Amino acid sequence: MEALQILVELADLEPTFLRPHLVTVVNAMLTIANTNQLGDRTLTPCSSTPNTTNVLIFSTIAIRQLGLEFLVTLAEQRPGMVRKIPNFVQNLVPVVLNFMMDLEEEWDQEDVSVFPPALSLSLPPSSLSFVD
Repeated sequence: MEALQILVELADLEPTFLRPHLVTVVNAMLTIANTNQLGDRTLTPCSSTPNTTNVLIFSTIAIRQLGLEFLVTLAEQRPGMVRKIPNFVQNLVPVVLNFMMDLEEEWDQEDVSVFPPALSLSLPPSSLSFVD
């Protein structure tokens, strides 16, 4: 997880550092971002970790998001480099759409009672006279 965060920062601050291995790194990030099976697990620390107060438990959806964040950051910082990667956009669009579908499923599972009830409009008959 930390390695992915560092790669995102690297893509933001010094993306040309990745140029010699750009296609390999981009393909790896596309694979990470597109792997739905990661969503079923979480990363937990080893039980022998002495200091558990600073231990973070990362969901693997966050790992997938970091993969996507890397790709977007790289495209924002160095669009010319990204244009040279074969099929970058064709490979990225399905990943983004997959994330959108995941968000829709999460929204469907939320409690809909947080939304106000539908407004019932009761208009007097005189206000509908323009319809005639």
